[in-house]
Amino acid sequence: MGAHTLGTSAIANAIREVFGYLDRYRGNVFVVKIEDSLLDNPLFPLLIRDIVQLHRLGIRIVIVPGARNAIDAILGKYGHESKCVNGIRLTDDQAMPLVMLASMTVSQKVLAQLSANSATGVMGNWVRARSMGVLKGVDYGRTGRVEKIKADVVKELLDEGYIPILPNLGWNKLGQIYNVNSNEVASALCASSLEVAKFLDLGLEGGVSAEGLELPEGVVAGPEGIIHELTVDQARNLLERNGDAIPFAMRDILSHALKSCENGVPRAHVVNGLHEGSVLEEIFSSRGGGTMIYANDFASIRPASTHDIPELLKLMEAYMRMEALVPRTAEDIAAKIADFIVFEVDGRIQGCGALHRLSDEWGEIAAIAVDQETKSRGAGSRIVNTLISQAKRQGLKRLCLLTTQAGDWFPRLGFRFGTVDDLPEPIRSNYNRQRNSRVMLREV
Repeated sequence: MGAHTLGTSAIANAIREVFGYLDRYRGNVFVVKIEDSLLDNPLFPLLIRDIVQLHRLGIRIVIVPGARNAIDAILGKYGHESKCVNGIRLTDDQAMPLVMLASMTVSQKVLAQLSANSATGVMGNWVRARSMGVLKGVDYGRTGRVEKIKADVVKELLDEGYIPILPNLGWNKLGQIYNVNSNEVASALCASSLEVAKFLDLGLEGGVSAEGLELPEGVVAGPEGIIHELTVDQARNLLERNGDAIPFAMRDILSHALKSCENGVPRAHVVNGLHEGSVLEEIFSSRGGGTMIYANDFASIRPASTHDIPELLKLMEAYMRMEALVPRTAEDIAAKIADFIVFEVDGRIQGCGALHRLSDEWGEIAAIAVDQETKSRGAGSRIVNTLISQAKRQGLKRLCLLTTQAGDWFPRLGFRFGTVDDLPEPIRSNYNRQRNSRVMLREV
């Protein structure tokens, strides 16, 4: 198969994936929190262009701009000391007008970029807030908590084709204005009656870094050190285990992303907003580059069926071409389909493997194949560990496998090198000495 054919196939698969996600998300509401650290970057207009493209495709966008950096800058410019306690800014009466000016300036910059892309944003006072008051002897002044979002007004604007923008400001019933946390505004939107499908936090961070953290069981960091996927339970556990080891800004983002999922949003994403196409990649592919917290079934392992055979063959094709797997036909797979499991992400098969029972004592693990872009996320380990668990349930005592190119990887999963003489029948008598595969063994 030539390079051109392979490239065309990859493009076709990507397009199919985009169509699948677009069909799922058209008409849904996305809450997009944008850190103000992105606004003056030359790439910011490209980010807004992508967001507007989502809007044009029928995804209903609500934007919450963060203003922490802008507030720091304007307070510093006017010589007003900015003090924080536990990461929360203390806002006095003198600072409040400057906070308002910074927040409105940030929102106006977002509005200007939306207009430049022929989209209409509308900014309004749809956040009801209350004073934080005095906590443990600390008077937080004009810093407030979100009490309620006027979701009905936001929904009307969405229905009319506008992009609502909610700055980090809230008002009480008497018209008193408060400085509120933009992450809290975003998570309150997610808890409202808007039935939000996604919460995206766009900043300079590429996701949650695993460096220096104690990771919960089953959590794997990618080669670049970013944790790409967390269930709600894993995200909660990560926060509980690590406390202040996670920088405050990221801890605040992660806490509100988790809260949004606990309040019914299926998925929350922490993404680098300046990485070219990061938002589109996060939404329209199963491989996104940031950190995703999910409350629904995102990735699962299930038994294979005959309907999966074309996908299994496509998945194994690259491995067979590299001679990492022995050649198999559709008929070969169909004959042993009951032995196969698949690793599925958002309904798309991205990995497979098989456990062949050889005797009452022995089983063989075979046909391990993982989509190349899913490898770094622990899919292969999950497949093999699932097959090991199956072997245990079946009462098998020993496992064997043959590999030509993964001899450095399987020992991480408890396998050791063996010899052909260690293999059970019929594997031993059918061993292909010309192929010269390495023998690996494991006790169940």
